Amino acid sequence: MEHKMGVNGWKQINLLEYPHQECHVQVFRGLDEIGVGEPALVIADHDTRPVFYQYQTERGCSLSWQYEQEGPEVWKIRVTKGNGSAVKELKGSRLEELDVRHLPPPFRHKTIFEKFDGLACGQGFLLVNDHDPKPLYYELRSVRGENLDWEYVEQGPKVWRVKVIKTKDTDVGAGEVVTKFDVRQIPAPDRHPSIFHRFGTLRTGESMEIINDHDPRPLYEHFRMVVGDAFSWKYLEQGPRVWRAQITKKERAQPEGTRTHGLGEELDVRPYPPADRHRLIFEKYEGLTPGKLFILVNDHDPKPLYYQFAAEHEGAFSWEYIERGPAAWRVAIGKTSARR
Repeated sequence: MEHKMGVNGWKQINLLEYPHQECHVQVFRGLDEIGVGEPALVIADHDTRPVFYQYQTERGCSLSWQYEQEGPEVWKIRVTKGNGSAVKELKGSRLEELDVRHLPPPFRHKTIFEKFDGLACGQGFLLVNDHDPKPLYYELRSVRGENLDWEYVEQGPKVWRVKVIKTKDTDVGAGEVVTKFDVRQIPAPDRHPSIFHRFGTLRTGESMEIINDHDPRPLYEHFRMVVGDAFSWKYLEQGPRVWRAQITKKERAQPEGTRTHGLGEELDVRPYPPADRHRLIFEKYEGLTPGKLFILVNDHDPKPLYYQFAAEHEGAFSWEYIERGPAAWRVAIGKTSARR
């Protein structure tokens, strides 16, 4: 790929002429050619931010970027290379760490899949996460088949590390479905939690496919109970041996509980890296006037946050659950008096 120079002197990495599966390779090549402090303009028909996260991890340098144009047909992103060190080797092995803790949850699975798909047979990486990535294991097996070894190196409580090795070359499919779960391969107690966990990381409009050996109607009813009208369900195949259903995430209507409280704005922290969430939440709380509140939306029970509020704002806040998972938690957090 020959990278051209724009009128402003920036190197242009034009991905519009390449299929999606080649884009991350072209971005890597283009960014490898620029020096520290130099900008490049990435032009694509989709948001390439997950590739930037992967580049930082694999190349051990930092990137900063700014959107010059943000869809819907074309994205133009100005990327500048900085210094930093993000790539580590596991002591006593040649496996590189892929630390996804700093990534917003919607980009984690995509980044991991791109890393796995780029491996040759026998290669691997050390996955680092802030919770047990077991749902990812089931997803990888469902989408890529029995082509990986999965070995825990560390299992919490704050950090999980897993060796992931590709044992056989895989075919990468394409289509509107972001991922799929073959629940026939997942132990019964883990099925619904794994599916809801992955659904929570989908962006509006994205879909997942469920494969089962019987009608997954109970799962449909579970979705109706938990997420209401925030999904659509379409059967792709209905027996007699295999059932396939496509679940698409939709924009959620304003929760009934929010209208009941007459509360104010929602603060949805799910798209943000975990390290930024508490800061955003406390900034939102500090901006409240006494008697006002907001709705916190999270992808897990924010109970540890409650204890932090109790320690730092005792007697000056209210806390009421509106929704308790498994796909989302909503909590009304209010300021009950001026901070002393």
